[in-house]
Amino acid sequence: MTVNVCGEYRPCYVKGKKAFFHRWADVAYTVGESLMVGGPAAGQVAYTVAIVEMEDGEVCRARSQDIRFLDSAERFEGMYWPDDPDEHKEETNEES
Repeated sequence: MTVNVCGEYRPCYVKGKKAFFHRWADVAYTVGESLMVGGPAAGQVAYTVAIVEMEDGEVCRARSQDIRFLDSAERFEGMYWPDDPDEHKEETNEES
């Protein structure tokens, strides 16, 4: 059986297990007002999770702090990172 994968997925480890990162997703839910006097008011809780595909094919959510990307060195290579951010600001002003 041949499976064609479309798109670019980033290789990563999720809690030490091999995975492919697919995308970031936002999760949100509402919470009711606390029953305690002086407790927190009603509102919304929101956070971001990663959608990842594990080596066995399982697709699940993962917390950002549980992911380590394997291609970061390649993606950062060739990027310009000024040693002194103020120095870069002066260069930008001179060009104007």
